[in-house]
Amino acid sequence: MSTAAATSATSSGTPKHSSKWAWAHTTIRWIFILACALAIGPAVSMPLARLQDANGGHAVTMLLSASTAQGVIATLAVVIAAAAVAAIGAWFFSAGTAFACSGLVLGWGAWRMADADAILRRTRDGSDLARVSIENALIVLIAASLTVLIGVLTMRRQTAKMIRPDSPAGYLATDAKGRGSMSVAAISFGAGTLAAGIVAFLGAATMAKGQAVFAACLAGIAAGVVCHLVARGQNGLATPTLVVLCALLPATAGPIVAQAMHGSRIMDATFGGSLLPLARIVSLDWACGLMLGVPVGLGWAGAMLDERSADRE
Repeated sequence: MSTAAATSATSSGTPKHSSKWAWAHTTIRWIFILACALAIGPAVSMPLARLQDANGGHAVTMLLSASTAQGVIATLAVVIAAAAVAAIGAWFFSAGTAFACSGLVLGWGAWRMADADAILRRTRDGSDLARVSIENALIVLIAASLTVLIGVLTMRRQTAKMIRPDSPAGYLATDAKGRGSMSVAAISFGAGTLAAGIVAFLGAATMAKGQAVFAACLAGIAAGVVCHLVARGQNGLATPTLVVLCALLPATAGPIVAQAMHGSRIMDATFGGSLLPLARIVSLDWACGLMLGVPVGLGWAGAMLDERSADRE
């Protein structure tokens, strides 16, 4: 294109309008992100803050409270809000925005829940860890469902039509021809699970809530990088859903292994700071960390291979 033509095109109405719309779109996107962090998250998580355990304290999670029904309802309110902001973010902005907004809302829910220290101090025998294990598994599955929602809406926005995978395996991984591949999914899942477990183990240095969420986030990043690289090594692609599911085994096994390993001396381990690190990440800690970490890991891996594995504005 000649210099005159380029100048003419730049000064025409269409590029100016596009530039103004891009600026407005970016501004609205950041307002939406801030609203999730400063308004929506605090509001929808308030019922969790009001829950009490059987002793009148606040050692509560979804399945651990004086009223299990109230705990489930309060947690579902946070999850539904996270799904709603994820849908809005995926449809109007990008998949990255959807992951960030849902992660921020889930983070408020995680902050309103008890940490592992409070849970163990309430019973002083680790008897609640089995329920924590079940809850962790349910929360990881919910996070995986959110990634499916984000993926479907993002694809629908980009193509103006609903494109479904050719098989259930397509929700997890695809081969070089874009078809669902269980072999690519299985190998990537195994490697990602190992990476998520090791990094979560190393990251959960204390039982502080922020440290637990950070460890889950690091686990999501590690699983994203490893899954993507392993899948690309097989000329395939791993989906965010598969990456999130890589945390299922560490999240489920952590509390159970801790109970079996420490036994009757679990309170000594709690007070002494030697509790199994994987048992320190509880419930929505996993969901928040994974929703924030997985897209980062996939993006980093894509950059390593000079490609993008997520949509771009």
